[in-house]
Amino acid sequence: MLLQVEPLRKVTGELRSARRCPPKYTPKASSAMAKLGLSYERKIVRDLMRSVWLVEHNPWFEFQDELGVSTCCPDIILTADSKIIVIEVKLTWVPEAIEKLRGLYCPVVEYALAAEVFPLIIVKNLRPDAPPVQDSVQRALESEMPILQWIGSGHIPWL
Repeated sequence: MLLQVEPLRKVTGELRSARRCPPKYTPKASSAMAKLGLSYERKIVRDLMRSVWLVEHNPWFEFQDELGVSTCCPDIILTADSKIIVIEVKLTWVPEAIEKLRGLYCPVVEYALAAEVFPLIIVKNLRPDAPPVQDSVQRALESEMPILQWIGSGHIPWL
């Protein structure tokens, strides 16, 4: 039996609305690799919780665009003062991560929270086709491709 892979959902046309909504489900691992990925994500959340930022893990949003009403759930949202960072966590780099951030999560969160948002990918492993990565959150946010590689030990570097 072949599994059908759903195409990446992006905001189509203009957003008509976006708001927080109750959780639809809790992410569950369907394979050993998925379990490693969710474990890595929880490790990042624990490390970020020690910062001065407000850390939200798997917040849910409902939005409406030209395709109708849908929901999405970014991995992590960090908020401090008026700065919001939307984080996509990947055990191994995939190019779809930045597409998901820029095409779905950031526009929806920006609309729902009425604030400028900044995308960030945190990745543990790299593939040969990965773009250059940064060694701190600050440098990643300032780069064209906002990717931070964190191998999961020590603290996530901010500066």
